[in-house]
Amino acid sequence: MALRRLAAFCLPLLLALADPAAAASVDCARARAGTGAAEGKPICSTPALGARLRMVPQTEGQPGSRLHIRAERPEIADPATPGAAFFNETVRRFVEGEVRSFRESSADLPEGIEAELVLTADVHVVAPGLLSVQFLGEGVQGNGFRYAAALTVDLVREQVPTPAQMFGTASWPATAISACRAALGPDLAAECDGPDLTDPRSWRFEPDRAVATLLLPGKELREIALPFHPPVR
Repeated sequence: MALRRLAAFCLPLLLALADPAAAASVDCARARAGTGAAEGKPICSTPALGARLRMVPQTEGQPGSRLHIRAERPEIADPATPGAAFFNETVRRFVEGEVRSFRESSADLPEGIEAELVLTADVHVVAPGLLSVQFLGEGVQGNGFRYAAALTVDLVREQVPTPAQMFGTASWPATAISACRAALGPDLAAECDGPDLTDPRSWRFEPDRAVATLLLPGKELREIALPFHPPVR
């Protein structure tokens, strides 16, 4: 049985601040707030913005049943926040797609085989108005599994930027492959040539680095990091 990771965090949303350095000082992934997310309650607020972030839980089935899903998605609780509706809807569709895909792929499992998905999320403030969500999934579907997926949302432009837009250059795959090979070494270098490294779902963004999370042999999730500066918007 996969263990549920608490992913409630007090997120000082710096979307309205003009100083990107202020955003860089916030470690949103590690600022946990206990059990608030499980209840779908607002976690914290930023007086300068008046915005709150909460985790919205989604549960299907019961532990030990044939199908059990526990997922969470971040949501900006204040509808007046610029871009909040777009962010909330985009994340909702993303999580619903993950859940639907798991449900459909579990439908043909033999009788008596359990399927469980636990999907958690961390949010990173890349720059004012630019949020990157890192999802981690784990569970069983006949056998145990782990995976990572990311989603970056531009609240100002109300769009999901591509990696090329985030990096500001079309040559970013070559840089990523080089960094990947250096990080993994010759024994695993072949993993850098597959489609995962250039898949937008693999990349989350932070104020000073971009991180691709790859699934390696042995179900190991490995992060490949590149120096990064938020694009001019």
